[in-house]
Amino acid sequence: MSVHMRPALQKLGKSLRSLRSGRSLHVWTSNGWVLRNQAITHSKRSVPVLDIHRGFNFFSSGKAKKLQSLVPEYIVRPEYAMSGEPAEPESDEPRLYDAQEIVRARYAARLARKMLDFANSLAMQPGKYTTNEIDELTREEIIKNGAYPSPLNYRGFPKSICTSVNEVVCHGIPDDRTVQRGDMVSIDISLFVDGFHGDNCGTVLCGGASDSESDRRAQRLIDATAESLQRAIDVCRPGACISDVGAVIGNVAEAHGFNVVQEFCGHGTGELLHMPPFVRHFKNNVRVPMQPGMVFTIEPILVEGSRRMHVWRDGWSAATLDGGRGAQFEHEVLITEDGCEVLTVPE
Repeated sequence: MSVHMRPALQKLGKSLRSLRSGRSLHVWTSNGWVLRNQAITHSKRSVPVLDIHRGFNFFSSGKAKKLQSLVPEYIVRPEYAMSGEPAEPESDEPRLYDAQEIVRARYAARLARKMLDFANSLAMQPGKYTTNEIDELTREEIIKNGAYPSPLNYRGFPKSICTSVNEVVCHGIPDDRTVQRGDMVSIDISLFVDGFHGDNCGTVLCGGASDSESDRRAQRLIDATAESLQRAIDVCRPGACISDVGAVIGNVAEAHGFNVVQEFCGHGTGELLHMPPFVRHFKNNVRVPMQPGMVFTIEPILVEGSRRMHVWRDGWSAATLDGGRGAQFEHEVLITEDGCEVLTVPE
């Protein structure tokens, strides 16, 4: 599950009130979104400007109890399951895991990949499932495997997975719309098992690519996004810099004629869902060296048109302003003594 740039910028000591990008003032909301004033002005579906210290109030005890009733009591829950509020990392420094912790992290990551493959297999079938049904079936599979679906009640998120279709590029909330042939569906699966979160995402083209220009362009976007992730993984090793990831992704996107969404970043994960280091997917000068024992996600989002975003009234679904489609792929990476290991791989 992607994290917004807000916590990353907090760790870098930036001012939330004065940060500017060109002519667009960034306005922060409590669930981690950043909204540009231009996006708010030009979109009827985006959320209003809210006080950055209060923001949305997604939590209510009644809602939390209802959401938790979806998960059996014997399933171990993360710290935010009832409150909706995730714990803050104990340190601004990236967590370095020992050998025993890495075993647990690897298990959570591989289970998350197994659940992603299951969800993607449903999304590939035209006209058969709504995204709500994919959410429900995937939640059941996660529970069968003794895990908790990490998005459920994370800052009030109402579902167990994220399903982002076509112009929705991140944090889409599953609903009653049936997935149709030609839809681009990005599914983000995070889960919590044995004290660790596993986190990954992938994009599929429902029904597969046809000979239509729309499908061919969709497949090019999917392939370019997957390539950018793999190229970023290739530079991960001890002594490399976190900013190397963004540089590589930016170069791949530019070479294919696509743009990188800059509002969301990868993140450390493990005992907490989101923690340092925060990984930007565009060219930047953040100097954080990679060290053995670090575990973090790389999760680029590429779009076929403008990268400008807005947020729907549900407070979560991030969509392109111009209606251009997006694709996202995510892996969880462990830095080893001599390189890196992708944890979110099939068993």
